[in-house]
Amino acid sequence: MYIPNSVGNICTSEREQAARWVQHFQEVLNLPEPEQPANIIPTDDTLEINTSPPDYDEVRTAILVQKSGKACGIDATHDEMLKADISTSTRVLTDLFQNIWNSDTVPGDWSKGLIAKIPKKAPILVNGEPLEFVEDFTYRGSLISKDSGDSWRVVKTDMRTMEVFHNGCLRRICHIFWPNKISNHQLYKNTGSRNITREITHRHLRWLGHVLRMELNRIQRVALRWTPPGKRKPRRPKTTWHRTVTEELNKMNLSWGEAQHVAKDKMRWRELIAALCPIGDEEE
Repeated sequence: MYIPNSVGNICTSEREQAARWVQHFQEVLNLPEPEQPANIIPTDDTLEINTSPPDYDEVRTAILVQKSGKACGIDATHDEMLKADISTSTRVLTDLFQNIWNSDTVPGDWSKGLIAKIPKKAPILVNGEPLEFVEDFTYRGSLISKDSGDSWRVVKTDMRTMEVFHNGCLRRICHIFWPNKISNHQLYKNTGSRNITREITHRHLRWLGHVLRMELNRIQRVALRWTPPGKRKPRRPKTTWHRTVTEELNKMNLSWGEAQHVAKDKMRWRELIAALCPIGDEEE
């Protein structure tokens, strides 16, 4: 990772990088006292502040508004784990918070923090030399630009592999291990997620709606109508991204022309794909 020291030189060893991080946080977290104290103007307005202990409804609301998919703290408790059984989580945390409130004692672990190094955008080094950023390059005989990319079809074998991995991750997050059992339907319902097949379809269609709302001269919009010249070589896969999306549109009873018209209404388009790919809907 590219880490410059205080004078701008690159830290090449792990010891130099660790020392630089210590120096950085000492400077950030231990700022000197301001030379002039803050001038706080007194006011006659009285603020009505609720000083009673947090109740059940407050704790439940606080859990639900937490964003999913975020890193956990030193206690290794993810937000998804609390939301999986919201009633139990709320009851346990409410009792904990009320005991802390009434005893006026904060647990010692709450004073510990976890500092994670999140590197900013910086040059990628190869053998100590920064890698050059270019607007386009040649890959396997094709010109790849910053606005283009490779689109590969997903076969059933890959889909099954991803499905097993996805379900396993959800079960580990929720601490569901053998001999405890739970159906995929209940798993998706508890975690507010979809199976991989529907998640990929959902993202296909959201991206399609985004592209259909673009101007006709945009590269992404032109690519939807472009047909490569020549014939497909023998033993090449017949299923393409375009054909995959066409099948997904057929499930919505939409042609490409109708999809282009409906996609102009962003909210209506989202409602259609949400109905096709509902969250937590899986056959038992």
